[in-house]
Formats: sequence, structure tokens, C-alpha cells
Amino acid sequence: MLMPVLGQFADTVATVLLAAAGAWLCNQVAADAGTPLWQGRLAREVTRRWNRNTSVACAVVLGGHIVAARLETGILGFGPALRSRAEQVDVTGLQDPVLLAVQALASGLREEVPLLLLPAAVMAAARRPAWQILMVVCASRVIPHAYLGLPCLASAVFAAVGWWMYRATGRIGPVIVGHMLFKLALMGPVGFPVQLLAPVFAVVLLALTPDIAPRWMTKKSPRNCSTEVEKPV
Repeated sequence: MLMPVLGQFADTVATVLLAAAGAWLCNQVAADAGTPLWQGRLAREVTRRWNRNTSVACAVVLGGHIVAARLETGILGFGPALRSRAEQVDVTGLQDPVLLAVQALASGLREEVPLLLLPAAVMAAARRPAWQILMVVCASRVIPHAYLGLPCLASAVFAAVGWWMYRATGRIGPVIVGHMLFKLALMGPVGFPVQLLAPVFAVVLLALTPDIAPRWMTKKSPRNCSTEVEKPV
């Protein structure tokens, strides 16, 4: 009677250990290339120096994941999915909500470090142009989700948003936390209207944070610029 529960528990422990080991291995690979991904422990890297920029970046990453999920649903109308999101639970054999939540949270660490942080940091150190890094980051995220069929293309959206926020803040912590919050939002009692409002709220916050916002969002109109010119004394 306890075998299914023990099996799910062992699978969850293995997933968490694999995520931690994968992050450590990625850091070692980058360190051997002369570009360590973080100094000290990853937990400290994720939690340290949270300010307005990192908080807004986290909100933008969360909004990007929600937009990608909505796009994935829309793409289903153009082509069949090989597997649905519900079938993923059956494939992993996880029916316990607590264990499923642990695995979902671990996915933030398991995916963002090897699929975003490692290629972005190593390619940036090699002075590769931004568009090449973006292409590699998006391809690295789409290919592992190819089992979804055509909807896997939506993965490129949150991959691009994650890279953008990592590049703007120089921190992987907001990207990992935003990914985890998205998983919690999917499993928790978060209504559909709230999920739709999250990306809008993130865009508003981004527009009010010029340090990480794109130039076109913070660029002032010529009329405003002319009124701000100081009058000669």
C-alpha cells in the first residue's frame, strides 16, 4: 500500500538532488572556462541584494510565463499537442499535490541554470553578440519541450523574457523565483482574471523602472524634453 507513495517520494527527492547537482555542474563548467556563474553558494546568490530592479524583474518573468502559457493554449488551435499538461502528471506518476509542488518548484532551478544562465554567461564572456545568445537561449528552451508538439514554440517567449531580465539585472535570482511563482500560480487557487492581470501589472512596473526598462518605454517625447531644459540665468 505504501509503495506508490514511497516511489513518488523517492522520485521527488531524486529530482531535487538532480536540480542541485545540475546547478553545481554548470557552475563548475563555467568556472573551468574562467566565468563562474556565482560566488559562494547559489542560495545566497538568489536571495542577496533584492531591490526594486530585481523585484520588478521577477514580476516581468512571472508575466512572461503567463503570456507564454496563454500562447500555448492558442497555438493548440493550429496544431495538435503530442501531450497535454495534464498528461505530464501521469507520465511522472505524481498524483500527490505536495510532491508535485516540490518538483514544480525545483523546475525553476533545474531549467534556468543550465538552459539560461550557463549559455548566457559563457557566450557573453566569449563576446558573442546579444542576438546569438538570445537564439541559443530560446532554442535551448524549445527543444526540451518538443514533446508538447507545436505549442513548444511558446517556450521561446519566457526564455527571451528571462534572458532579457537576466541581462538587465545581472542576476539569475529574479528569473528563478519568477519561474517558481508561475508554477505555484498554476497549482494554487489563482483565478484566470488574476493571471491575465499579472502581465499588465508587470508592464506597468517595468515602465516605472527605467534602470531595466527598454529605451522605448522610458524615452521622453520631444515636447517633454523641451520643457525640461533649464532657463539661462
